[in-house]
Parts: sequence; structure tokens; C-alpha cells
Amino acid sequence: MSANHVVEWLSENFWAIIALTMPLAFVFVAGELLLLLVPVALVVGYLLRPRTIWPLWLWTVAVIWIVNVFVAIADSRSWSDSGETVASFVFESLVLMAVLVLLPLWLGRLIARAINRNRSA
Repeated sequence: MSANHVVEWLSENFWAIIALTMPLAFVFVAGELLLLLVPVALVVGYLLRPRTIWPLWLWTVAVIWIVNVFVAIADSRSWSDSGETVASFVFESLVLMAVLVLLPLWLGRLIARAINRNRSA
């Protein structure tokens, strides 16, 4: 992938990236706020209708990994006491982000396309 493709993707998905990153910033306050990703992803999928969804999902996975690295650095004792391993964290975050981001993004885009199809018919 060339640098031009990356810049094009970033400019095309700028608002989607911002909208999907903001709820992840609140994980420091309370982990339950991560559930805000579901309505945000539905709205992003419906209003912005991204052409490709999986890069946005990978973006949220990378951001949640980065956030949790900072949490682990700030409170390393809770990380070691929790019994969490790197492998279990990677697996859990992939599945969690699939449920919280990938599925609602796809569903929002599907609903928008269905509504547009009915309007044009």
C-alpha cells in the first residue's frame, strides 16, 4: 500500500476515525463507557457509509491496544494480578471490537443502503 492510498483512506474516513476513537478515550474513566462504541458505530455506518469497514475496525483494535498499554504502564500491579496474558488480551480485544464496532458499522451501512434502495425504487 502506497503512501497515497493511506492519505486517501485517512481523508475519506477522517470523521469516522474521530467518532470511533472518542469513546475509547473514556476507557480511562470507566470501562463500561466502552459500550458507547455500539451506538457510535451504528451512526457512523448509517451516516458516513464507509466503503470498507475492516480498516476502521482494525483502527479501533489498535487504539484499544494502545490505551491498554498505557493503563498497564500506569497500574502494572492490576495487570499482573488479573491473570491476563498478552495472548488472551489480544483475542479478547479482537472479539470485543468485532462485536462493538465491526458488526454495528456493517449493520448501519446495511440499513442506509436498504433505505436508499427503497427510496430510489
